[in-house]
Amino acid sequence: MLVTTCLVMGAGGFIGQHLVDGLLNKNKSVIAIGHGVDKLNAHNDLALFGGEINSSLLDTIPAPDVI
Repeated sequence: MLVTTCLVMGAGGFIGQHLVDGLLNKNKSVIAIGHGVDKLNAHNDLALFGGEINSSLLDTIPAPDVI
């Protein structure tokens, strides 16, 4: 099975948290970035990158398949 890696910006917000949960439930790998990502439940297919979304933060993450 091919796993798609999805980037969710603003993943610590209300909509972002629900989007992350939905993607993980569909067996997607998720990169979650933004403020408040530490509120997300730990998961094997979830990578968290907290902080201001800017070019410095984006340079530290692996390339996703979709945004």
